[in-house]
Amino acid sequence: MTCAALSGISVGGDAAPLIIEGLKKLEYRGYDSFGVATLGMGIDIAKHQGRISEKAGSAAKLQGKIGIRPYPVGNPRDSE
Repeated sequence: MTCAALSGISVGGDAAPLIIEGLKKLEYRGYDSFGVATLGMGIDIAKHQGRISEKAGSAAKLQGKIGIRPYPVGNPRDSE
């Protein structure tokens, strides 16, 4: 298993789209699941099985200026 730490802080909008773009660049590593967590008024988490390019839609909608790719994601069930 490979590990990739990824985080971002957005000044002008939500951080989730930044995290998703970073994850797409790492997709070639063969990840079979991914997750995104953001901090705004609370902590929002989205975890998905499958390719980032196919399931990024709901994760990209998370609100918050600070975002991370939680590791390890493990064997998640899709959640929003």
